[in-house]
Amino acid sequence: GTEVRLAQQQIAWVRRSGVVRVTARGNGLTVETYDFAPCQWNRDWSDNPPAIIRLVHVVNQGPVTEDSLSLSFKVIPAWNVQAQFKNDRNDLVMVQRPTRAKARTYWRLAAFDNRGSAPQDKLLVNALAPLAPGADSWTAYFLSSADSPEDSAALAARLRGQGAAALLDDTRDYYQKWFQSGSEFTGDPKVADLFEIQSMIYKCEESHSGGFSPLIGYSYTWIRDNNGPIRWFLKTGHEKRLEEHTS
Repeated sequence: GTEVRLAQQQIAWVRRSGVVRVTARGNGLTVETYDFAPCQWNRDWSDNPPAIIRLVHVVNQGPVTEDSLSLSFKVIPAWNVQAQFKNDRNDLVMVQRPTRAKARTYWRLAAFDNRGSAPQDKLLVNALAPLAPGADSWTAYFLSSADSPEDSAALAARLRGQGAAALLDDTRDYYQKWFQSGSEFTGDPKVADLFEIQSMIYKCEESHSGGFSPLIGYSYTWIRDNNGPIRWFLKTGHEKRLEEHTS
């Protein structure tokens, strides 16, 4: 098929939700993606599923029916990561080789409803139903990690059993309650947003065991990396959470 160019793109965050939204427009189409890492307020931090979820909303704003649309997803490993790609029915599985700092990892890129998706040459391709002018389509995907093929399959079943919409609701509820448990910032709305965005950045660096690390795929944590987040959360009213991690 022909690649659709979406020349206009805008990235934003959905306030107090843990969700990042990207909007792209071009060729009569609007594509919105909503990315989040699922979590639940009444669950221990380490019990949250190790996955990233993406909801995709496609809107046909052109004058003609689009009857041959498909979405393609590709995972590009880092320069120092070696992975073997496998197909598990309609899911794409990547086996990351172990290193000194990281055990063997089984990554799974898949659609929640994978009846219309298929792995193709290290890609996950999902065909969409025809879209008439003004019509739209919602699909949902996840990228998960596990320590074994059995754990990977079980996690995929767990995510699909819960459903993307329910996981999104749980995640939004978590961040709403987490922000409410801290300090409320008043004054200039832009400054208040800046404080909340900084809190989100530090929150994303937090390990389930309590340490903070600013790097992706880095399994160590150092006192220097914890200094900034700890001081920030002490100043923003999240002392209780820090006491649980540092005690």
